Amino acid sequence: MAFFITLKKRQEFKRISTHGKRWVTTGFILQCLPQDQQLGLKQPRFGFTASRKIGGAVQRNRARRRLKEVTRLNINHTQINNDYVLIAREKALTLNFQKLVRDFIWALEHIHAH
Repeated sequence: MAFFITLKKRQEFKRISTHGKRWVTTGFILQCLPQDQQLGLKQPRFGFTASRKIGGAVQRNRARRRLKEVTRLNINHTQINNDYVLIAREKALTLNFQKLVRDFIWALEHIHAH
């Protein structure tokens, strides 16, 4: 089972949102920014968020859980020394899980290429 470090502070989310690259898919928005060199981490960090547009707490938690599982299963496609934020969209709840996985890999490839 693969575990990952999660982003927790609002400041970290804002830094990635302001300065990072982003890629929009049907089920989520992926944001990426290289980590601060002073951190000295040897693995990527992830943040997961879902706004109230998604629905109530149950729907938001379900959307975040689905995105966390997609990330856990495909962590080998990420680059070390990067921070990632996944922002759930409404379709994250209803989209086929395999489509979410394909979109995640596709978004990572595009973000890393640019």
